[in-house]
Amino acid sequence: MLRNLKSLLWRFLLLAACIDVVTFTLLSSGLSQRTLTAQALFRSRQLTVRFLRGIDPYLEGRREDSDPAPRCCSGEGCLTDKPGRHAVITALRSDSYLPLLKALVCTLGKSNPGLPLVVLTSPGDLQQSSTDYIQSVASLHLVSSIDVSKRHYKEDGRYALNWIKLAAWNLTEWQALLWIDSDATVDGNVASVFSLPTDFAATLDQGRTTMRYSAFGKLQAGVFMLRPCKAVARHMETLVLSDTRLQFRYGHAEQDFLDWYFNMMTGLVPVMMAPHAAWPQREPGITVLDKH
Repeated sequence: MLRNLKSLLWRFLLLAACIDVVTFTLLSSGLSQRTLTAQALFRSRQLTVRFLRGIDPYLEGRREDSDPAPRCCSGEGCLTDKPGRHAVITALRSDSYLPLLKALVCTLGKSNPGLPLVVLTSPGDLQQSSTDYIQSVASLHLVSSIDVSKRHYKEDGRYALNWIKLAAWNLTEWQALLWIDSDATVDGNVASVFSLPTDFAATLDQGRTTMRYSAFGKLQAGVFMLRPCKAVARHMETLVLSDTRLQFRYGHAEQDFLDWYFNMMTGLVPVMMAPHAAWPQREPGITVLDKH
């Protein structure tokens, strides 16, 4: 039964991609075939996610009546605890991403001087040379944490490593953290995001194949603001470990989970802080270098 379902889903994905390629070819003759194909694959993936979520209404979003979420603060109350303890946070799970982390360190230091950068990693991820670099930079704070993927996540790949993001909620020595993926650069001031009167805020996901805004209404987990809360960290991890559906292996793993978890609680990070592809002639903000 499961094998037949997977076969049906792959056929659905391929058909949707073919339809999109034909449609974009007819309507967007000025775009390259590579761009059209990338758009089609992205759109068909989103259709697949919607289709699978439709099979199980539970995956449309967390409900307070069935899975009530703990909160350490709300509204304006989030701004009174540990004022000024703010930092950017990222993760380094592979030595191959070290050059990208260095770019983030450089651009963040120029655009936001004095703002600390917390680097999450997990034991066994990095060679000693990468660890030595992190420890040699005064603005960097190295935090090692066992993440969900090493204990439970069974699927290999880049998305599995991203579950370490849940460990950010345990860092309660900070009043607020701005998560920025390590494959990004920052060329604008991000200080205003720490004044948002909420315990979680994110931007909507945006397309990377055109210059236009093309959100599908789902949050982007490459950039988000959080107020650390150990009760929230325990709750999220318990849900992910106890129900494999919430690992969203057919989608974007932790991004889909955070979208599910915060579906009724999400504030919006200013759109200029949304991660963009490296397009020329755009407003200052956060640029995704996206090394695969």
